[in-house]
This record gives sequence, C-alpha cells and structure tokens, in this order.
Amino acid sequence: MSLVERRTVYFQAPGKQNTESVLELVKNYAQAEGIRDIVVASTTGETGAKASRIFKASTWWWFPIT
Repeated sequence: MSLVERRTVYFQAPGKQNTESVLELVKNYAQAEGIRDIVVASTTGETGAKASRIFKASTWWWFPIT
C-alpha cells in the first residue's frame, strides 16, 4: 500500500493578510503536483491582481472568478 502525506497550514487569524501566503502555497503545491490550471475567486479583484503577480501567465493558466 502506498502512503500519501499532505501538509496543512493554519494561520493565527483569518483575513486578507494571508492571501499572498495562500497563493504562494498553492503555487508550490501546483508545481510539485504538475497542476497547471488554477481558479481564483475574487470579489473585488484584489485577490485576482495578487494572483496575476504570483502566477506568471507563461507558466500557469489561472482564471479569476468574480
């Protein structure tokens, strides 16, 4: 039987101050797993703008959803 381990990250408090860290974690996970398509939910567009800086268009297909 094969064993799969995953990393879990908890933040001290909720909030938008965690957004960039979460996006970096997602990027690292996606790279490790060979995932190229990322869906980003954004109410104001702020998260989508941060994602555009972290996920370079030449490497990732990311889709902002408002």
